[in-house]
Amino acid sequence: MGTMTPSFRLRTGVFPGQTPGPVEVFDVIVERAIIGSFYQLAGNRWEFLGPWSDEHRVLEDSTADCLLRDSRTFWLYTDGASRENPASAAIGAVLYDAQGRVVDTLSRNIGPATNNQAEYQAFIEGLDLALQHKVSGLVVRADSQLVVNQVRGTFRVKSAKLKPLHKKAVELLGCFPKTHVEYIPRKYNREADQKANAAFSNAS
Repeated sequence: MGTMTPSFRLRTGVFPGQTPGPVEVFDVIVERAIIGSFYQLAGNRWEFLGPWSDEHRVLEDSTADCLLRDSRTFWLYTDGASRENPASAAIGAVLYDAQGRVVDTLSRNIGPATNNQAEYQAFIEGLDLALQHKVSGLVVRADSQLVVNQVRGTFRVKSAKLKPLHKKAVELLGCFPKTHVEYIPRKYNREADQKANAAFSNAS
């Protein structure tokens, strides 16, 4: 079997919370799938986000490509957390505009819930937040592999408790003219994580 040669695409990207504004990005593409991206996060330092496993890869589809390049795209980061699973849970979300400026935030204790339920609730309420601001093009980033892959249709929803949450999340995504959902490592979701943890502190 021959070795597949990757191709590279240069574009302008946004990584709110990590960079003050748009940055240069090199996408690494194999068989029309983006398997990772080099972001110029600080000065001359480039960081490789990836390589993604098969379920995390982003197909080089026209909707995703247009959103990532569009200067009007908004960016939503969501995170949910559960302590003494499922004794207490909290959610956080941060909505950024195309220039990486914070537009709105969410930080709320939701009471008893599992970690997966909290991740879904953060995702849902984050989408509600974006709808309130009449966002048309939205990239949603979360560090829950389960939620990201289920709403993208990569994974089946087997849990009866998650099925209504999944249905609501998919319905809300359909309210936007253009959306793209992608998984990111937890270390790049700090702001949403901080919002979720702040909700725990405020409730105590």
